[in-house]
Amino acid sequence: MSREEEDARQALRALVERRSAAEFRTVCIEALRRWRKDPAGEPCVLVHGQFGRVFAQVLAEQGGDVPQPVYWKECLLNDQEEPYLAPFIEFCWWLFVAGLATPLRWSKDGGKLMRFTLTAAGHRFLDAQNNDPLAPGLIARLRERCPGLPDEVLEHLGDAERCLRLQLLRPAVTLLGLAYEVAVAQVLDALARAGRVEQTQVDRAKAAARIDLLKGLATSGIADYDNRGAAERACDFAHDLRRRRNDAAHTRPRYALDDPSEVEELLVAAGRCLPALWAITGVA
Repeated sequence: MSREEEDARQALRALVERRSAAEFRTVCIEALRRWRKDPAGEPCVLVHGQFGRVFAQVLAEQGGDVPQPVYWKECLLNDQEEPYLAPFIEFCWWLFVAGLATPLRWSKDGGKLMRFTLTAAGHRFLDAQNNDPLAPGLIARLRERCPGLPDEVLEHLGDAERCLRLQLLRPAVTLLGLAYEVAVAQVLDALARAGRVEQTQVDRAKAAARIDLLKGLATSGIADYDNRGAAERACDFAHDLRRRRNDAAHTRPRYALDDPSEVEELLVAAGRCLPALWAITGVA
């Protein structure tokens, strides 16, 4: 290895090691998005091909450094056994385990990953931008959009997200439902403290009745048409999620929980509806 190649390798190592796992995953996702948009792109992801060049560009952009695509793309293949590239290998296996990509070819000499292809779910994931349930930062975005939201709700959502990544569909739906049940209870408790509803009425109500109670309070208490509609739709989604959570807890669900895309949609909808649901606390 020439001195120039070794210097490039050390520069790549430093850039990778400066990033958290989530930050590095974001770099890899953006590289995949750009690679996919290239009209003259390769039919599959060649680690040390066009993808490697795009990866070098994205990594350098985010670090304010000068990209070295010729050398860095080769490191993505040749240095896969080096500890500093562990985040890249973990990212690839995350894609495979989540059903977003499929490995195609390994090197003969050391089992290094050379090629992989995106699945239909992988293409949907790249199209979805940051609203996709598997994109990094979901919980941070919800925390920002829902000021004061209890940590318990976010913890359940985070656990659901991790279950989905591992294709544990029943636990994911169960945890999503639990997160929304806690959120609904917290909103009703806030409205009770403000005198909008009797606490005894809240305490006596079961899960379905609580959602109906909350929807009624939103309908009567939110004057703005758009905000009221968003709150009502959030309550309707809470009902849908409650039913699927019940299915997840039974041995004979009404509809089988075996479709990852359905659970992905539930998590996306949960993230989109939660701010409107939490905003009902402002009715007080």
